[in-house]
Amino acid sequence: FPYRATFDIECMLKDTNYPRSDKVEYTNEHELVSISVCSNVEGFDEAKCFVLEKEDGQRALVKQFVDYLLQISETSAMLMKDKYDDYIEQIADSPLQDKFDNYLNQLPVLS
Repeated sequence: FPYRATFDIECMLKDTNYPRSDKVEYTNEHELVSISVCSNVEGFDEAKCFVLEKEDGQRALVKQFVDYLLQISETSAMLMKDKYDDYIEQIADSPLQDKFDNYLNQLPVLS
């Protein structure tokens, strides 16, 4: 598949007050602070960084990241459909159409 996206997540260590046991003591936990994304899809080939804007805003940060990946994926699918338009017409209404459509709509995402 010619297109892909990559990401990197950065966390900070935050002190915890989790109860300890005889065998385990939790001293810190990882807390998400940023996610960087880049791809080789036209229009999305510059790195974009999503940074935590407020404490306890991790859910919003992850939503921004996933929404951005969906935009990249939609653009990738459009480019792939344009590239294979002649083949798509040839297999219309055949059992291969759904499989090929699934292939065209995927975006491998690597960390």
